[in-house]
Amino acid sequence: MAKHPSKTCFHCHNAIAPGVFIAVQRTTEAVDHVCCYGCKAVAELILGQGLGRFYQYLDTPLPRPDEVSDAQDMALSVYDRDDLLAELAEARLVKASDGSEKTLLDIRLSIRGITCAACVWLIENAMRTVPGVESCLVNLGSHEAQLEWYQDEVPLSTLLSRMRRLGYEAIPLTAEIQEAELKKNQRTDLLRIGIAGIGAMQAMMLAIPTYFGMLDVSGETMLTFFRMAALFIATPVVFFSAQPFFAGAKRSLINTFRTRQVGQLTMEVPVALAMALAYGSSLMITWQGGDEVYFDSVCMFTFFLLLGRFFENKARLKMVHESARLSQQRFVLYERLDSATLRLKDQVLVRDMQVGDVIRLGSGQLIPFDGEICSTDSTPGQSYHVNEAALTGEFRPQRKRPGDSVLSGSVVVDTPVPARVVRVGSDSFLSTVDRLVNRALSERPAVARLADRVGGIFVFGVLVVTSLVFAFWYWYDPDAPLRAFEIALSVLVVTCPCALALATPTALTSATNALRRLGLIVTRGHTIETMARVDTIVFDKTGTLTYGHLSLRSEIDPVQLQLAADLAAHSEHPVSRALAKAAEGHSTSRLQAGSRFEAVRVVPGSGVEGKFDGVVYRLGNAEFVVELLLADSLPQSDGEHTEAWLVGATSPAVCTRFEFDDEIRPESPEVISRFNIDLHHDCRMMSGDRPGPVHRVAEALGIRQALAGCSPDDKLAAVQRLQDDRVVAMIGDGINDLPAMAAAHVSIAMHEASDLAQVKADALLGAGRLAALPAAFLHARKTLKIIRQNLGWALGYNAIALPLAMAGLVPPWAAAIGMSLSSLIVVFNAMRLNRISPA
Repeated sequence: MAKHPSKTCFHCHNAIAPGVFIAVQRTTEAVDHVCCYGCKAVAELILGQGLGRFYQYLDTPLPRPDEVSDAQDMALSVYDRDDLLAELAEARLVKASDGSEKTLLDIRLSIRGITCAACVWLIENAMRTVPGVESCLVNLGSHEAQLEWYQDEVPLSTLLSRMRRLGYEAIPLTAEIQEAELKKNQRTDLLRIGIAGIGAMQAMMLAIPTYFGMLDVSGETMLTFFRMAALFIATPVVFFSAQPFFAGAKRSLINTFRTRQVGQLTMEVPVALAMALAYGSSLMITWQGGDEVYFDSVCMFTFFLLLGRFFENKARLKMVHESARLSQQRFVLYERLDSATLRLKDQVLVRDMQVGDVIRLGSGQLIPFDGEICSTDSTPGQSYHVNEAALTGEFRPQRKRPGDSVLSGSVVVDTPVPARVVRVGSDSFLSTVDRLVNRALSERPAVARLADRVGGIFVFGVLVVTSLVFAFWYWYDPDAPLRAFEIALSVLVVTCPCALALATPTALTSATNALRRLGLIVTRGHTIETMARVDTIVFDKTGTLTYGHLSLRSEIDPVQLQLAADLAAHSEHPVSRALAKAAEGHSTSRLQAGSRFEAVRVVPGSGVEGKFDGVVYRLGNAEFVVELLLADSLPQSDGEHTEAWLVGATSPAVCTRFEFDDEIRPESPEVISRFNIDLHHDCRMMSGDRPGPVHRVAEALGIRQALAGCSPDDKLAAVQRLQDDRVVAMIGDGINDLPAMAAAHVSIAMHEASDLAQVKADALLGAGRLAALPAAFLHARKTLKIIRQNLGWALGYNAIALPLAMAGLVPPWAAAIGMSLSSLIVVFNAMRLNRISPA
């Protein structure tokens, strides 16, 4: 049997076993061979769709694909279930060319098997050729895809099967999958940092004696030994720890060549190039002899760069963990009632709820759907209380009666509420707000796009200068090509963005740790830099500048106060808790005698009734207590405060009014004052609460501009208007703040904020740390100042050293020392940010 000339599979590049002759028709003229029938199926599918250019772009070996069985295709059909699609994909109606409406689904997929940009090109083009697919975008860095398709025209299982036949496994992306991937990556990152850190210390210990002439280099034996030891230490650092920089540089170069846009170049390109040249030349000098090696420099800046990335990824893991925890809400069991009798029928998961179901919502439970309160035969006029603070900013529990609507994200306050499901899942209010957040997050600020373009141009300039210097010296002295290489390496090392690359991440890492000790947890990479540029701060009122719970606002006779608190102890209403707190510290002989209320009756939504020393007392709203009075009505109130009445059927009758308000945090006045005076920020306030309480709080705090009665859309529009000529920070805690927080240049969520607010915010403020905010913003300004100092030093050093290196006056060893010293100066300057003044 004749031996076939092909040695490797043209699809996956694996070796073809002897005697295997599986042929594939590549073009009408060319036939090539593959190693297995799995590669044959994938190659024929790619070529059959006219996507043969995939093999031109391919620059890394592909994994050998397994043959896809019919059973595997059938297993994917589970993703065609309507209930799973409603949970995993977002649906919206779009108009077709004939005027009809079709449902377009949007889903995020996690794809395994991607190795290079060619894989991205193949997946995107292969999916777009399928009828029914609107778009497919693949992220090479995260291995995620955003797919839009019409389920009625092509099932999701067909698309997933097509990807599998191409050699890639795609599954719907969930927060749980993201969290698992990030945890896995974090373990790898820690190992990379550990190896780089050990390598940096050991390589520097070996380099110091050579730098300062502490070695007896007679015979070169000792010097060679030290260099071999440094090579042994630096090799795992370069080939393992620094691998992300080489991978990033490779992606950047591929994207640049594909798009032909210089702005696609990232700082990883010169970093990786400097590492490769420094390590490669050091390796050559170690074996052949020469003046200097740079193993210590490679290890050092690899360690510091990895450290900065680690803290950023750690913050991202926390964010995804919160998102995964929130997504678990769909697995909480609720009691489902019979719609006719309102008796317990069964228990149901949130994900299985249907429109029309009647659900009993227990005290303290989150309402997971938009619904309508039902009436029971026993209590047809009963009222309930629902806390909507996270949605509307209104801190006071809202009274709800049968027929009133409740929104997803609200919390039941006291009595269990029977409610009929009206909207659930992606149609609910909570999901609508989340879509607003995602829309705002997708609108990238212009300053970020400008920074990317400038960074790409700088990197391109460094590469061009290095190439020109090499070309000049190679032309000037063609008999000494090594001389041209040494000068070019000196130029690249001198201009190597090690100090530039360290200037920002090391400063941000130090500042992030300092802010964490202060109580501010940074969750986005841009947060500190953006905080330093903020000139306008928008505060939410409820739960941010105020406590978000009721407190007694006027002095009451201690006897009446403790009498009311004693009666209120039989109820879990927020008014009862406010009375109990107000009564703390007061004592009267009347209550110390051990008397207690008897025959207590709690009327949900109205108040509490009980007997004390034979006298009937009522505590509650006006309609409930007025029956004990001889008068027809109670005195009029201003309607701006929550009020409760204590009435006793004595002669004369006891009649005491308690007024409650949302208490301003004691540190709020100082915080606003420091922002206005020390930082010269324009402080504003937006709230969903009524005008009276909003303007009263604003006046008390010295806030000149305050908006009341704001919906989530109103807050979003107001922030976007401010962004026309300002840098805006938004500080809030509720779900109604989310769209505005996402749109703002930087957002900070309070510790007590809803899960969604914490997931989407750029930073989280610890409990009781509102007073730390001014110090945090001042530290952000100091951080930006030190970053500018670092950048100024790095650029100034390059401005002086670059002409000398271009002239051939700086040998590589001197360039390496200068680069190391420049990097150390940047690092030590950044470490000053570890110190922060207390709030």
